[in-house]
Amino acid sequence: MRLQPYLSQKLQDYFQDILHYAQQTIQEPDEVEHLHQFRVSTRRAQSILREFKGCFEPAYLQKSRQLLKRFIKVSNDARDLDVLLLTLSSWDLPDPLHLEELQIHLRRARKEAYGALHEELAKVPALLYALLGPKIVCKRSLKKALKDAFRRSIERLRRLGSSIHSDEEFHRFRVALKRARYIAELMVQRGLMPPKRLKRLKALQDLFGQIQDASVQSRRLLTLAQQEEFDKMTYMAMGKVMADLLERKERLKRRLREDLQKRLRALGV
Repeated sequence: MRLQPYLSQKLQDYFQDILHYAQQTIQEPDEVEHLHQFRVSTRRAQSILREFKGCFEPAYLQKSRQLLKRFIKVSNDARDLDVLLLTLSSWDLPDPLHLEELQIHLRRARKEAYGALHEELAKVPALLYALLGPKIVCKRSLKKALKDAFRRSIERLRRLGSSIHSDEEFHRFRVALKRARYIAELMVQRGLMPPKRLKRLKALQDLFGQIQDASVQSRRLLTLAQQEEFDKMTYMAMGKVMADLLERKERLKRRLREDLQKRLRALGV
């Protein structure tokens, strides 16, 4: 199979997924998985445009990348609140009721965030329609193109993984892992990679995702503690959660520093 028709079909499939989950998010806002899949589908489309950017007309590439970036940006706040509420719902505290006031505040903020998000999601059909039928100029074979793209992603991981210490370095590596994961998905679909290799890649990405979540959640809780008024026990509970989140983040970072190279070798890096 040639690369050109494959890219065209994949983009169309991802756009359809974006549209589907945008509509599902509007219809069932309490189902947090809908928004998560909306963002995953958007990132998959971004990966096609990023890894095979030489196949698209510059004007189309710029327009589509700006639009997909907008989809992620407008959904960041709602998704962060979803994740934080899920985290707090299962947090181990001597008295979970001490977080009740905070959860009420966050649910109210979530309702407002989703209200603003729904206005943006309602525009998705018209915005995506303008991206249909891209002109793609690629005469390469699909197999070679996918293998080359994955090789580049592996080289990027090797380079970034050689020295990883700061939060920013962990974040950059996590982004590179996502890029490798989306290409690996395509490889598995085409029978060019064993599924167990993709499974290892996802597991490593999940660990880096937990570090990112802990960073985002602890910062949000600190901002709330500084800007909002809560009762004394709520402040104490928030402090305990923040301390636990930061301890978890550092524990995961230490673990990954110790065995990252081993994990990368298992991926073929």
